[in-house]
Amino acid sequence: MRKLLLLLLASMLALSAAAETIQPTPVPRSDSIVEGYVPPVADEPVQELPPLRDDPMLRHVVEIAGRLDLLAENKLFGSYYIPASIPDAALEAVSYGDHTRPVKIYHLDGGILIDALYAGVDPAMIPDFSRVELRRDLVSELPDLLWGVREETELYLLKLLARFKIFASSEAEGCGIFFLLYEDASPVMVTWEAYNGCVSVAAFFMPDEKLAAVTDAGSMAAWFAGFGLPVVPFEEVPLT
Repeated sequence: MRKLLLLLLASMLALSAAAETIQPTPVPRSDSIVEGYVPPVADEPVQELPPLRDDPMLRHVVEIAGRLDLLAENKLFGSYYIPASIPDAALEAVSYGDHTRPVKIYHLDGGILIDALYAGVDPAMIPDFSRVELRRDLVSELPDLLWGVREETELYLLKLLARFKIFASSEAEGCGIFFLLYEDASPVMVTWEAYNGCVSVAAFFMPDEKLAAVTDAGSMAAWFAGFGLPVVPFEEVPLT
């Protein structure tokens, strides 16, 4: 299983240069006029964050996760980008609940994941993860892997609603993954990678009943390993 997983990840990394990079979903604005057509306005409202401890990374992670709600609930955005053949129930199934206040957040450091993935592998065969593009490729492939087998409509919505942002940080280094759990809401996964004073974070809905039922770092690690990934230690992130 480990060899198969390593081959899969190696293939993903090799193909990443040709693969489509997740981009911010374009939002139609009233000031964009093409041949006399004025698209509908779909500006996202200002988001209020819940009380959090003074940690810039944490605040950005919670903020980008909450913006998934703002996009999913934007009727004009939906009318512009979601085909009429996709019922409202399908959108609700992947984005259900309020994502303003997470009740639990778990984090996995990318360095720990890399060490576990390549344990026992000849060092000469391990990619150079000091290169930011390889760290980015590693974390960007995880949502597809952790979504598991999904219907085409679900995958379309999950990718359409993905959001990302970049912010300045002189402290963050490397890469990693956050999982945000809520009270009666679809979990959210946030991947991140840092380079040269900047951090890029990307948020994805993760509608998974077993993930939503996670109660501690141990059960978080068990859910993660259930996809053929190694057992790795997650840490619970204090919110206040």
